[in-house]
Amino acid sequence: MITIAAWLATYLIHSTILLVAALIISRFITNQRACEVLWKAALLGGFVTSLVPTITGFTPFARTWSVSDGAAEVSPSTTATTEAGPVVTSVVRQPPAASSGAQLVPPANPNHTSFFVQPGGTQALIAVWTLVALMLIARLLFHHRRILRALRGRQQVADGPLPGMLAELRRKAAVWTPVRLSASDACPTPIALGRSEICVPSRFETDLEIDQQRNALAHELAHLKRNDPLWQMTAGVIESVFFFQPLNIVARRKLRDAAEYLADDWAVQQTSSPLALARCLTQISSWVGTAPVPDGMLAMAEGGSPLVNRIERLAEWKRASSLPARVTVVAALAFVALVATSAPIFSAVPPGQNEILASITVFSEKRNVSPDSVIRYSGPAGSLNERFAWALSQNVNRPHWIGWKSQAAPLSGNFSAASSTLHLEFGANSAPMLSTLVRDAADEQQAGILVRVPGRTAREAEIDAVAFLPMRKTVWLGGDPVMWLGAADVRESLSLLERLRKSSRNPDMRSELAAAYAIHSDPNLVIPGIRMLLEGEGSSDVRSEAIQWLARMHGGDSRTVDLLKDAAMRGNDQDSRVEATDGLRLAMNEGSTRARAALMDLADNARDMRVRSEAMQALYRNKPNK
Repeated sequence: MITIAAWLATYLIHSTILLVAALIISRFITNQRACEVLWKAALLGGFVTSLVPTITGFTPFARTWSVSDGAAEVSPSTTATTEAGPVVTSVVRQPPAASSGAQLVPPANPNHTSFFVQPGGTQALIAVWTLVALMLIARLLFHHRRILRALRGRQQVADGPLPGMLAELRRKAAVWTPVRLSASDACPTPIALGRSEICVPSRFETDLEIDQQRNALAHELAHLKRNDPLWQMTAGVIESVFFFQPLNIVARRKLRDAAEYLADDWAVQQTSSPLALARCLTQISSWVGTAPVPDGMLAMAEGGSPLVNRIERLAEWKRASSLPARVTVVAALAFVALVATSAPIFSAVPPGQNEILASITVFSEKRNVSPDSVIRYSGPAGSLNERFAWALSQNVNRPHWIGWKSQAAPLSGNFSAASSTLHLEFGANSAPMLSTLVRDAADEQQAGILVRVPGRTAREAEIDAVAFLPMRKTVWLGGDPVMWLGAADVRESLSLLERLRKSSRNPDMRSELAAAYAIHSDPNLVIPGIRMLLEGEGSSDVRSEAIQWLARMHGGDSRTVDLLKDAAMRGNDQDSRVEATDGLRLAMNEGSTRARAALMDLADNARDMRVRSEAMQALYRNKPNK
């Protein structure tokens, strides 16, 4: 209890220093990306800097206040043991008798001050903190559930120009993760939901002009690409748990404002229409308050001075001066490190001889592998399936990657994808190439394929992340260990990916596995496999992803053109048909006359009007100059 109380008191001091400093510094920074990094560091930094001395016993350069409960009793040295080894060893000495309230004990060190709290006071404070924090988290979850309940009648937008418009924005910005587009009467403004959905008002298509619709979708797509909904939820949790720090409210609002500014900038960069976005914000702001939606949902146009500032900023928009991401991150880390080493702390382990003496040693269960380590398969030669089974059977008590390499199609130098953007090309200037990381030489046409499993009892169906990239491309895997299986021929690699896809119950993972399937070099195996996937896969998102990557990697093959044309004519759903049509456009751009003929046939004979429109637009954009 004393340790928790000391940690919370340290958090209050450190977070106050960080948040006040961020509030002052942000007044002199005009770059919104730098402001966002600053506020993120301030919001999370207090938690980190207060936790480090609590766990490690680190003593900063500044003063340390030591706190102990006056109810401490004399006890002999004790040792508790579990299967993982010794856990806690402690020696406790009775403190001087304490009167009611807190009593100051003369310190043995001028930089340390000790307090004895009235017996039972610490337990009461911790109980109150726990109760209030749980209530506030429950309220946060209730509001979130209330939002979802208000939107549960939303319908997926499958017809009209909006899905094609969103697909075009995704392609232009290289956002390959599928994004669901829905509409609801209960949604007065466009909003990004979770990690992969945009919900718009039912009047969105009728009341806004085309360029306004495009800008609004680009704005919300920016929120998904930047994981803004996740950051807002994280800020809400921190605000609830550390409710005694009112400046967290300021940090959450500043982060939200920065996210809106940066999403505006991203949307303008994609559409080149700042005035259209300004008109869109003005129009949407008039809708606010006309629908019964819970508070906290109005993300795009909430009214008030932030909206006015955004509109004025767009009216005079110019590309902001860019700072290298590495510079802002290093500056933020230095900012947090300065507080960690110089700010005072509360400690539950008093340093003086007149105080409670305690020595605590914690031994956690040994891990088989440490962060960033690589275990390379060195057993007897076996099939990829046998090596993969070996990797699953290893006793790794944390999330880890299992990877192998295989031959990829000629575009291997230009592609990279992952189901979690955190784990791919993070800090590319300092990260090693994949071949260097796993110590496995590779030629230019070899690609690494990695899947992440959660831990010791992992099964194939529990894969929670997928990444694939050229072996000579930089990668950072978030500090998770890697089980490297070496090389596999294309047939073995495709067979394993197909089995993993069929066993997975997560459509997002199946989409990434299908994309990894399509990058392989042998079209004699890849194209028939994708055809079978299109016939047997139940998710339209997975089918669309497979079509998209097949067109990118094998668009010059006549069999790919035939498959894409067939999918555009007779696909199971409209999204897949439109993606197949766009795949033909990519093939035509590579010089395929067969793809051009297929598009002309679709423009004349396709039953789906969206397919016809997509085909005609592709032909128009590619018409020869006279």
